[in-house]
Amino acid sequence: MRTFRLLFAAILAAFYPLAAQEQNSELITVDSDKFLRWYGHEERTYFIQVSDPNDHLRRWTWAPIIETGNDENISYEVDGTADKGFFRLWFSDQPTTDPDGDDFDYDGLTNWDEVSVHQTNPMEWDTDGDGLSDFWEIEKGLDPNDDGSIDPANGADGDPDGDGLTNEFEYWYGGDPHLTDTDSDGLNDYDEVFVHSTSPANSDSDGDSLSDFSEIYTHGTNPSLWDTDEDTLSDGDEILVHFTNPLEMDTDGDWMWDDYEIDNNLNPNNAADGLLDADGDTLANQLEFVFLDKGFDPFVVNNAAVFPWAGDPDWDGITTQVEFVTYLTNPRQPDTDGDGMNDAWELAHGFNPKLNNNLAGPANQNPNADPDGDVLTNQEEEQLGTNPNNIDTDGDGVEDGVEVGQGSNPNDPNDSQPPPKGTVEVNITFGDHSGSHSEKYRIKLQPVVGDTQVRTRTNRKYGETQTDTLRLLKGARYTVTLDHAATDPKYRGDPKPDYDYTLEIPQVAATEQTLRIIKDPQGIFGVHDESVAFFASGKSADLFVMHFKTETVSTIPANRDRKKLGVREQSEVTVTPSSAGTINWSLFNKKDATVNPAVGYSVMFQADTRINDTTLRATFDTGDTHDIIWNVLQPTGERARKTGDLNYTAGQQGAGMTIEYTTLPADVSFSNVEVHEVDKGTSNVTGFFTPFAAVHLKHNPNPLWEPLYPDNHWDDTAGFKDWGFSPSSGQLPTWAYGTYQWDIDVMWRTIGEVGNGVLLGTRTQLHTLHDSTGRSTESKSGESMTRTP
Repeated sequence: MRTFRLLFAAILAAFYPLAAQEQNSELITVDSDKFLRWYGHEERTYFIQVSDPNDHLRRWTWAPIIETGNDENISYEVDGTADKGFFRLWFSDQPTTDPDGDDFDYDGLTNWDEVSVHQTNPMEWDTDGDGLSDFWEIEKGLDPNDDGSIDPANGADGDPDGDGLTNEFEYWYGGDPHLTDTDSDGLNDYDEVFVHSTSPANSDSDGDSLSDFSEIYTHGTNPSLWDTDEDTLSDGDEILVHFTNPLEMDTDGDWMWDDYEIDNNLNPNNAADGLLDADGDTLANQLEFVFLDKGFDPFVVNNAAVFPWAGDPDWDGITTQVEFVTYLTNPRQPDTDGDGMNDAWELAHGFNPKLNNNLAGPANQNPNADPDGDVLTNQEEEQLGTNPNNIDTDGDGVEDGVEVGQGSNPNDPNDSQPPPKGTVEVNITFGDHSGSHSEKYRIKLQPVVGDTQVRTRTNRKYGETQTDTLRLLKGARYTVTLDHAATDPKYRGDPKPDYDYTLEIPQVAATEQTLRIIKDPQGIFGVHDESVAFFASGKSADLFVMHFKTETVSTIPANRDRKKLGVREQSEVTVTPSSAGTINWSLFNKKDATVNPAVGYSVMFQADTRINDTTLRATFDTGDTHDIIWNVLQPTGERARKTGDLNYTAGQQGAGMTIEYTTLPADVSFSNVEVHEVDKGTSNVTGFFTPFAAVHLKHNPNPLWEPLYPDNHWDDTAGFKDWGFSPSSGQLPTWAYGTYQWDIDVMWRTIGEVGNGVLLGTRTQLHTLHDSTGRSTESKSGESMTRTP
């Protein structure tokens, strides 16, 4: 359909013809008559709107006229006494044989009803443009010509019944804008749409013969699902016909589905028939039912001799025979009652494995309870295999919670201390990621070296991946296996089991000491969608928690694991475990640092001769890398400490002392550094010392390079002695005031380095003769000594 508008204004007081153009109209006068005339094209349908000249073209009225063109002029007489008028011509090219009875805009109203009864646009399904169809607005008592500008109740955002649901949502969801509960089911229209996701126009949205209200407030079923528990029985039939629980696929808890029991003339409300033997093969009905996928059938005689009594298909630690015969727990479900705690563990510690402790039972047996006060919940104790009623399961004097925190084994009385290398948290993600949401898996980490504690985890819920954080020992190696633990008893899809799974250990940035490496030649890690066959069956991978130990050769400072080194300082790097493949070592951003050997699990790193940050990289044959960044420092200063005064003979003028110097910074070792003093000469010689300046003011004649002690100190003794002044024997002058200054440069270099070294600093030594008594003072590096001969 195509629509065009033509505005025509006519002054009726005089003859005012328009030019003869296609689709133009003209108003002509013939005596006292007035006519509206236009050329009507073949198969074109015309509609006319009229506007009162006093309304300034703001409101238009549809004339009760629908005319079909026939390639000739069409004329209509205009009634009225006004001297002017405004007309608008609309047309449609939509083919029609009944222009009055057709519905050109498909809004449910005929063209004639629109222009003659409702004054709506026959070529617009929503005349007022508010998103609500003309038919619906008319049917529901709203004005199709008002988008809410005149009366807000008519617009899309209006809510005339005050139920919280706007006209727009009432329109889309079938509600009545004048009824708060359109379908009279006791639920407010707004709640049906936005709270319960039900239809406000249908009291039984899912068609299961139960009203939405009763499903929500009486039965607890889903009003949008015909079969809430997915047992192929409608909720209505379960409640009204079979008297079974519409929320449980297995009402009587005998492991057999309600519909299966009904189809096979068993009673879905009586668990006793699960222990019967319908086919007389000595195997109970419910036992054969859970082994249907293994070829057993409650209504087909099977060979009881080949039944897998000795197996443990659900990996809960109890054989099928013990589970069924002794405890009547489900041998195909590791957690029969679904409370997240393993059957064997519950039995071992006095819990009821057939009672969901999330919903009932003693408070101290709730999965989140901590009856023994060791800061571990029952569910955490179940995962660890510890006793929830004993604060110290292994009796080693250390509480279970403390052992878990420090990384020792709470089940081993010989392992009570924190592991010497420490622990690291590793996140493991495993489970059923697929749309079937049907499986549970069990992961096991079996230590090979560096640890003794076996770690196992089983999915707590069906059809979900879960991420567990395990505290593993640094320097340990573990064999990783994944087992299929169970299929959801409610799963009825194909294949069954659906063996899709995810197994991942997300890579995180390596810490300063650890790197995790996975060697998985059989490819069990990753996302697997093989479905029919369990890919990980009988396969394994290795997890290495690589520990990088760095230890400086120098035992001073006490922190030998530091990454801050003095120039040319050495540190040994040892990597454990030593079975993760070849390690190649390389250096980046070095000056003259070295690593030796270049391949292996134990290497020696020697820092640069000058300040520089160097990266030492270990590259494994798996492609994994680990960087150690060494911060290399050079000497920047010194700290002085007087260690003694020099001795002089009686009557001899002079003062002196010995000083111990420590090279700074003190938090690294400069054991491969040597220093010496350089004489800069005397200056500021005055008074008593002036006559002797050229002969008697002697300095160090032969400065030596002296290596630093392990603690970075060196002594100002032989070769570095602070010389004073001593007059010739027998010459005892009259003492008088005087002074002189001796400047000394201190140099450093790495041992064996060619060249004069680098200036560490300049010291100023000052000797002062105070008075005629011969009292003198020696000052240097903040230390001093005064003596009277």
